[in-house]
Parts: sequence; structure tokens; C-alpha cells
Amino acid sequence: MIKLTPDDVFQHSSYKLQVRDIFAMYNHEWDVIGEVLQNAVDAVMKRREHQDADSNYQPKIYIEYNLQRNFISVRDNGDGIDSSAVQKVVAPHFSAKNPKGTNRGEFGVGLAYVAFYSNEFRLESKTASEHTFISMKNGYFWATDIEDEEHITIEFQSDENKAEDESGTHIIFEPVRFPEFTQQKLVYCLQRFTAVGDFWSAFDDENGDIEIKLKYVAKDGVETELQLENRLWHPADYFNLIGRETVDYYKIKNIDEGPRNEAIPNMIGMGMVRKDKITHKGREYAIYALLCFGEIYRDLAKEIGVMGELSEEEEYELEEQEDQDEGETIQYIQPEIDLYPGIFACKKGMPLGADIPRPARSGTGYWSGFYIVVHSDTLSTEPGRKKLNITDERLVQSIARKVFRDMQKLSAYVISRNVDIQQEAILRKLEQNRREMREWINTNPLQSEEVGVQVLVEPKNEQTLIGLFHELIAAKRLLGYRLVKLSSTDTYDGLYNYEIASSEIGRRAFEQWLQTLSANERRKYKNEGRLFEELIVVEFKLDLFKIIRDFLSKQKYHPSIKLLVAWDADENKIEKRGWHLQKLPPVEVRYFGANYTLRPSSEGQSKGIMSTPVLLIRRFIDDYIYKKNNP
Repeated sequence: MIKLTPDDVFQHSSYKLQVRDIFAMYNHEWDVIGEVLQNAVDAVMKRREHQDADSNYQPKIYIEYNLQRNFISVRDNGDGIDSSAVQKVVAPHFSAKNPKGTNRGEFGVGLAYVAFYSNEFRLESKTASEHTFISMKNGYFWATDIEDEEHITIEFQSDENKAEDESGTHIIFEPVRFPEFTQQKLVYCLQRFTAVGDFWSAFDDENGDIEIKLKYVAKDGVETELQLENRLWHPADYFNLIGRETVDYYKIKNIDEGPRNEAIPNMIGMGMVRKDKITHKGREYAIYALLCFGEIYRDLAKEIGVMGELSEEEEYELEEQEDQDEGETIQYIQPEIDLYPGIFACKKGMPLGADIPRPARSGTGYWSGFYIVVHSDTLSTEPGRKKLNITDERLVQSIARKVFRDMQKLSAYVISRNVDIQQEAILRKLEQNRREMREWINTNPLQSEEVGVQVLVEPKNEQTLIGLFHELIAAKRLLGYRLVKLSSTDTYDGLYNYEIASSEIGRRAFEQWLQTLSANERRKYKNEGRLFEELIVVEFKLDLFKIIRDFLSKQKYHPSIKLLVAWDADENKIEKRGWHLQKLPPVEVRYFGANYTLRPSSEGQSKGIMSTPVLLIRRFIDDYIYKKNNP
């Protein structure tokens, strides 16, 4: 066994920084196992391509997921890796694959991420002539240690394959943060988010060619062995588990467009499925879509055992979301479960594992029951998290919108339109909201008659926060803001005109604003001593941290937002994500009361996100009302 130094393996002096940049590319708990499986699938598929047509070669992948000892093992019977490449596979951006080939991997960051995200990493490769090992210990702490006090151990060995064992690759690793999945959730994640889930097998309603076996070892040491299907997990394929039936979109379409002298049934099954290949802007896309009653996703999640809450840092907004469609109020399924409707993408047969935001201003309901997977090898992705670039993201949104609208026209055949049932549901929700608000008002009385608004009590929801913001404006505690439009269904919360005397804001901020104007306008507003901005976008959040997720997932387009308004902020949680909440000196305050700025992490900067002014209402009340009135 030969001991190697980092200089023996890495090609650049900035390798630590490169590794930390790779860490920032990943944000899902299944990423670490997904990357290893992607390489295993590529290895066996590449070997199958090399075999003769009449060969009896059977692609195989063996997975051991050991919760008792916190390690994951993935072994394949592919071609193996040459010893010259084994020594480099842990180096950032090294790849022996052809990025234009049929393989899933493209960027050379996957194995580097796994190796450095592990306390211990070992790769064993067998080719027809060589038996090679490489192991690495303490890679994570070494890479993240800025002071160079941590040490890394890299060992390498290559021998002749004397036993002529079958070729293949075996990787064993101990992730720093072990993804603790139940058996049911692990199986679901493997088929739903990793290369185990083959899109074309699901599209053709058959299992893929790879034999995949899973050994699951629970914390108490109990072992379970399973055979996994080599196909994408799609909810339409599992309706039978909850006693539901699906029907093909074109069958319903033919009935709907059929002779009008025949009786048309009120309901045909509980889910409408559409598998199709469509052309959009010169490209061909394969789609696999499902439209059904929204609650079915919740029932199915319970049945397969994937109900679960997101971690604190991954919380979504849990307030009620509503959409209006011809007088109907549709409440969306909240994604506190791992199985939820939405728009998803696949490339080269593999799910990308990233959600695509619903198209803005869709103008129609039933999105709570719509699940679509869009496949195309031409999609451009970012390394690591396999997120689509913004251009292709919008293309996929356009495809989803078109497919959805076509299916929504026939939704009455699979989604109940019983008026009595809908009315009862609306009344139940209304009564629940009234009861919750009554309890909240009783337990949170006005704290200050002097201020004239309810203060120092966390608002019940985002709508209550917006109401408090406008009460402060009406009480002339917040200056300069004039509402133009509020909307709960648009992408952003509010549009405001902002006009204020220069004496009420920071001198430097006013001067910087003047520099953005033409010479004539600059003289005019400088002489008048006022700042005027038209139609600024204001985004409201109860917890400031939650806007970070929206920015990174592109659910909110950062350059459009001029001001963030939140009740309060947890600096520690923000700092852990690599972002910074910084208090501004008075001379730099541009928006009245917005005394902070949210600065993005390096990951955010790479996405074009810049610093954004922040108004924290709780601190504003404390600093600028109580202290002024009670010096």
C-alpha cells in the first residue's frame, strides 16, 4: 500500500477551495448515495454496450445501507476502473467519462463529493488485468479546515488480478452526515431521485435491465434483503396500493369529444395519466403526467411510508396557499411530505432530483393534483444538484403548463365536482381559520395603545405580518411607502411606490440613488430633497431565513425584489447556511426602517444573488418606536 500526498492526487493548488465549492453544489440528503449509484449504473451499462448481442451478461448492482455502523456500500459488475484513473477519481473535476456519451455523469464532481463528504472512503476496482485500491480518511475535516491543522490520509495499491475475478467497482463510505432513512423511504428515494429510477422503464411500463439488490441494516442490527425495480417511481404506477384506478388521457378525450347523443359518465377513475412525446421549440420531450384529486398524494405517502417533516433549514412556508379558478378556491397540498405533486425533470433516463417551480401566473386551479416528469437528453444542468439552468427551466415550465391545461379541461372525469362536497370543505376551512384567529387574538392582546398596533407578538401568519406592516404605515410610523397592489397568488407579495424626504434616509444612500438618474432628474430630486421609486417589489416572510431557500431554488427571482420585510431573523441559522445579516450604518439606509442587509453565501453569489435590504418589524418597533418614545 502506497501513501499519497494531496499533491500526488490533485492537479491544482486550490484543491481545498474546489472541494468546498463542490460541497455548495449539493443540498439533498440523498445526494451522497445518488452520486455513487450514478457511477455504478454508468459502469454496468457501459460494459453491456461492449458485450456481444448474444452475450448472457447481466448488469448487477448490490447496495448495503447500514444504519447500525453508518456506512453505505455500492458494488457493481461493470468494467472496473483502470489503475491510472483510480488514483485520480477523488480529485475535483476529474472524469474518465465522455460527457457526450450515454453515461449519466458529466462533470467529474460526484466521486470527489462522496470521498470528501465522508469520514472514511474506500474504492476497490477490478479490471481484467488489475486489482486496485484507493482509500481516504478524514477528507471532510481536512478540506474544510482553513487553518491547515487537520491531516488527510490517502493510500493506494495496484496489483495484478491473479484470481481473474469478475470485473467491477466496490465503494464503501461513511458520510459525515449519514442520511437516516427508514427502509420504505430509502427504497422510495432510490427509485425517485437516483439513477436506480430509470425513466424509460416507467414510460414503457416495464422494469429496466439492471438487477439491483438492497441489504438494509437497521440500527438494532436487523437485516432485510430486497430486490429493487430498475424503474422510476411515479405515483401513477402505485394507485392500486390505495384502491384507486387511473385512466388514459386519450381515452377520456375520445369520450369527451364523442357523440353527444350518448350519456357521458360523471367520473371515470380517480387519476388521469398521459404518456406522450411532444415537440416544443424544435426539441422532442417525453412526458409522463398524472392529474388526480390532491389528497391522493397524501394517502399514497402514508401507504408507502414516506410521510415526514422537512428539517428546520428546509422548511417550506406552511401557510395556506390558494388559487382562484372560475370562482373556485383550491388549497394546495403542503410539501411537509416527501411525496407531493409538482414538475420534475429527467435526463439520459435518470431523474435529476430537483423540483422545478410552478409557472408564475398560471391562472388556473388543480395544480395541487398535477404531477409531471419531463424527459430530454438536451436539458442543460448545473453540476452537483442537477438543477436545470434558467432557460431550460422555463422551457420545461412551458411544456408542463401546456400539458396541464389540456388535461385540466377534462378534470371533471377524475376530480369530483360535487358542489356540496366542495362547499362543505370550504366552510370547514373557514371555520378552522376563524377559530384559530379568535384564539390567537384572545391570547395576544394589544401590547401598546401608544403605538396603536399589535406589537412584540409574532404574527399568526404572513398575511397578519402584511397587515401589521400597513398598520405601521397608517400610524405614520413607517414613512414613504404607498401600496399599489397586494396579491397572494402572484409570484411576489406587494408593489409599492416609495417617496420620502432625503432627510429621513441615509445621506450616502440618497447620493447613490441620485447617480442612477439622468442629469436633469438628478438636479430635480436633489433640489427637492426627495427620493422617488415607482413600483418596488416587496417580499414578506415571517422568518427571514425562508427567503434563502426561495432564492436558491429560484422560486423567487432575486433581481426583482427591492425590499425584504420579515418579523425577525435568526442570525445563527442564517450564518450556518453561509449567509450574513448585517446591520447598516445610518448613512446607508435607503428604505425607511430597513436597517439591515442580507448578504448571500458564495453559492448565492454564483447564482447572481446580491445583497438585499431587510426591514425587521420586531426590531424596528423596539428601536424606532419604544426607544424614541421612552428615551
